[in-house]
Amino acid sequence: MSNAISMTNVAPRSMFEERPLRPPTIGKIRPGIKVLKAAVRANAEAVKLYDDLVGAGESFETIESVIDRQCRIKNSLVPKNVEYFTCRRSDFTNPDIAVEILRRYGEDRGEGVKLYKFPVVFAFNDWLENAPHQLTTWAQSGRKFFSAYEGGVRYCKTYPKVGRDERAKRAVKNFGMRIEVHRQDDDIPDGVCNTNLCPEFQSGQCKLNASLIFAIPEIKGLGLIELVTTSMYGIGKAREAMEMFAHANGRLSGNVLWINKKQIDISRQKDGEYVRTLQWIPILNAEVDLSESLTRDRDSRQPALRDTRADNVVDIADVRASMADDKAHAEPVDPFSVPGDSSASESLAPDFPAGGDEGEDSSAPQATHGDQDDPPPPAGEPSVADESIEDKRLRLKGLLKDLCVDTDERRMLFSKYAGVKYGEGWSLRAKELDTVNDRLMEAWHDRPAFEKEMKVVVASVTQYV
Repeated sequence: MSNAISMTNVAPRSMFEERPLRPPTIGKIRPGIKVLKAAVRANAEAVKLYDDLVGAGESFETIESVIDRQCRIKNSLVPKNVEYFTCRRSDFTNPDIAVEILRRYGEDRGEGVKLYKFPVVFAFNDWLENAPHQLTTWAQSGRKFFSAYEGGVRYCKTYPKVGRDERAKRAVKNFGMRIEVHRQDDDIPDGVCNTNLCPEFQSGQCKLNASLIFAIPEIKGLGLIELVTTSMYGIGKAREAMEMFAHANGRLSGNVLWINKKQIDISRQKDGEYVRTLQWIPILNAEVDLSESLTRDRDSRQPALRDTRADNVVDIADVRASMADDKAHAEPVDPFSVPGDSSASESLAPDFPAGGDEGEDSSAPQATHGDQDDPPPPAGEPSVADESIEDKRLRLKGLLKDLCVDTDERRMLFSKYAGVKYGEGWSLRAKELDTVNDRLMEAWHDRPAFEKEMKVVVASVTQYV
């Protein structure tokens, strides 16, 4: 799943494609457990049923229904927040998958083999596709009310009552997916989801219904696995981790992260007052050096760069090795000027391309401030058109030093700016190097304007400035 795909906005070609495409899932991992209520633990038969069914890997819904049927005890179970995850055979289409997950990643910390942490690989770069969620009110027949965003506004939606066909003398059959409409009643007259006014939310019937969807390495099956949760804190923390990893690493999909639990002091309401309580929350982690990822350019986080002139894939390691072995440059080159470490954004066409085909005429810089600002090279020295790429990079380094681009923060800013303005892999191409050098020579005469330009360009493509 190294190539992230989008499962939305696909033009339908079949009646089955009229329905929103959702990632196929093969099972669920749950963040907690359910235990017998204190009053029920006095019933020996209920305790034995609970222990036997838990050992057999049955779902808590099944356990509760069996106790209800055999012991005549309703609502016998209550949720309990624990340090480990629940991975049961009954929650998977192939029960052996649960056994395999526990065999590979389970640990025995004195309470038997439990799932305390496990690796995950997300299929999508957009955090929202990896963590679908909505507020939901459940009834015996399924969802009664649920939230959905339209135009940036959260609406409360429901299913309308089924109409009656007078000619057929029966209920109207609906072809395809169920019709969804905005809720409009005395409590929610305009259909807008306002939790402060919603009686279902205030009474605890409407809750967050969320999932993290991922693959687990070494676990086979034609589908992804869900980690279901009702914790707003859990999904919030997961979103923060996914967006930070994607920002630092260049992409989210196809990378191995880890999920474990951490006990966090959270705030909740009790009797009209906010109280603090400790709760085990699922946390995403990654075995990466975040500081290194943030200080290197985006091109170095990609597997390869494309040399647009030769239309060949250039491996970053080979480029670095070739430059390290170049005896003509004993002085180290700055990170943003090394091939494969230059552009910090996705491939975008440069806003100021040099005119004409690449060659002697197009690579020569255009004088913009007169001979006194940019004097011609003395006789016997090579002209700009005769410069090698290495010479152009050395000239770039000198210009940046004159513009005080000499700290990690300013190097990163310039690197992102150049990646957006001049395209991916610009430092591999002589034409773009000349264009950048020309721009830096102009910037020397109006540094504030250049500073503003860099910040505006970077801010236009990222929220992390």
